[in-house]
Formats: sequence, structure tokens, C-alpha cells
Amino acid sequence: MYPKIVIFAEDFSEVTAEQIRVADAVVPFTADNQMMLSLINLIRQGERIIPSALLHRMPVEKPEPAKLVTLPLPPTPRQLLSPREREIIRLLTTGDSNKLMARKIGITEATVKVHLKSVQRKIGVINRTQAALWALANPDEVNDVPMAMATTEENTRPLAAD
Repeated sequence: MYPKIVIFAEDFSEVTAEQIRVADAVVPFTADNQMMLSLINLIRQGERIIPSALLHRMPVEKPEPAKLVTLPLPPTPRQLLSPREREIIRLLTTGDSNKLMARKIGITEATVKVHLKSVQRKIGVINRTQAALWALANPDEVNDVPMAMATTEENTRPLAAD
């Protein structure tokens, strides 16, 4: 990971094309705290933030002639996620807690946590909300495994109030 370059400008007319080319973000001095936090999070995730008023000044780089390179395709999330992990992430999209997911499929809550961490790592997200959003945006990656419902009495009794 390399250092991030953020240019704060009072007047965008002072920002050069070279500065735009190397900057991760160009931010007006008028940005409020909430906007700054949002921008920092986007920059940390690898996004570039260039105001539309500066897009016309961005240098256009001529692409090099295409070279034919044959690379193996990276595995898709469906190939990376185990059937149990796909089952867990599907349950996650319904808003189930770890405890409820564990009871529904007959495993321990700790095992659900292990599967969730593995799923998050494999699909490149940092929390369960992002994992659920990813699953909703990629239904073909998670909807091929039938839900296994535990039928033991211990797993079907009502949840006690915590």
C-alpha cells in the first residue's frame, strides 16, 4: 500500500493537470466533517475523488497497443466459497443473528462466526453488512445450495430472551 495524496484547494483553477494525475483526491476547503469522513473512507478503499469541475483538465494518456496475454481466470466467489459458507451468507441476507443462523442449520454460534470471517476474507469485505450487500448484489454466487434446516428438538425450540 502506498501513501495517499490528497490535495485541498480553495480554488480549483489553481490545481494543475499534473497534480490531478497523481492525486488520490482533490477536496475543496469547504468540505464539512461528514464529507471529509466519507472521502477518507472512499480513499482508504482505493477510490479516486476528482470533482467533475476538474475532469476536463485530466491528462489523457494514449493507450499502448494491445498485447495478447493469456492468463488463467481467477476463481469466482462461487468456486471459492464452500456450500456451508454460501448457506451462511444467504442467512445473513435475511438479517439473522449468528445465534439464529447457528440454530437454523444445527451448528454452534462460534462456527457461524468462523464461516462469516472466512466469507468476508474471500469476497473482500470488512464487515457483515458489506457481506450481506455483496450477497444481495450477487445472488447467483450464493443461491445454489439448499438450506439445511436442523430438526433436533434443541435446535427448534424458541429462542430465550437474552
